[in-house]
Amino acid sequence: KDILASLRFDDMHLRASRIVETTASTCELIFKGNGSGHHAVRCTQWLEYDDDIYCVSGKAGSGKSTLLKHIATQPLSKAGLQSWSKGRRLFTASHYSWNLGTPMQKSYQGLLSSILYDVLRPNPGLVEHACESGWQDGVTGRDRRDTPRTLSDLRLSIDELAVRHIDADGASLCFCFVVDGLDEYAGHHEEDVRLLCRLSEADNIKICTSSRPWEVFQQFFVTSPKASHCPTICLCGLLAR
Repeated sequence: KDILASLRFDDMHLRASRIVETTASTCELIFKGNGSGHHAVRCTQWLEYDDDIYCVSGKAGSGKSTLLKHIATQPLSKAGLQSWSKGRRLFTASHYSWNLGTPMQKSYQGLLSSILYDVLRPNPGLVEHACESGWQDGVTGRDRRDTPRTLSDLRLSIDELAVRHIDADGASLCFCFVVDGLDEYAGHHEEDVRLLCRLSEADNIKICTSSRPWEVFQQFFVTSPKASHCPTICLCGLLAR
């Protein structure tokens, strides 16, 4: 409980709660397609098969957050991910960055804290695998429940999840992370993207993310050699927030 308390921060899920869901028919274009069904094919393939990252690109107000929340919560997504999981225990977590929010709502530290909290809270058996002994031991006589974890702590724990293929009961594990608003994080965007790319290289992790079409994101998700394994959809008016 102490570790979970140290991960949680005020307004952790506020941004997600404020994303107004659009009509189902609008977002269903991503699953069912229109005309050629191009968008549906890409999203369905990413959900069901082994592509690493699914990237949603679009200008401010184009509906990126709406779409990611839809993908994160819809039964069609869960069905596709269950197909990909092939019987492994599936864990999902999401984080919606907000550049008008608190420092933790728009920081690298807030992203990692939120992802870890969403995975570990319903699965306390994973805590000992994801958290270093220093987390659990703490400082003798000091109450650390309200002490945010350091960036180093969080990186170590995310790395542990990335290499953790089985839990204490021997069940195989896989993870899907939904990370909205890469462009809204304060700090170096390249560092965020490198983290996601590194995590996605694990065969038990896939990631759905969104950003504005800035050069730093285009380089990783569109023009780099890895882009061949990174389906990208440019909203370009397809959705309206």
